[in-house]
Amino acid sequence: MTDSGPGTGSSLARAPLPGYRARLMSRIQNIVASIMAALIPAAIAVAQGAPQEPNLSGASRSAVWVGYVAAFFFVAVLVIATILPSKRSQEDI
Repeated sequence: MTDSGPGTGSSLARAPLPGYRARLMSRIQNIVASIMAALIPAAIAVAQGAPQEPNLSGASRSAVWVGYVAAFFFVAVLVIATILPSKRSQEDI
């Protein structure tokens, strides 16, 4: 005699719920997708390798003061534009 029929009291022989397998597969797919989303960009970055060293001996370099003058010019324009009064002075109150 087998004890697999109804009313035998065996709860281990019960079939899983209908949506259980679909939920389990969905959860596994989400876990795998999360792991792949983290590993794929890292693999791409590792595969690119180190950049080449720049050759500075033959390159024409501009003087540093040119950059400082340009930065000073932009800051001066910004300060002047901020200080100038508005044409709508009666509305600024």
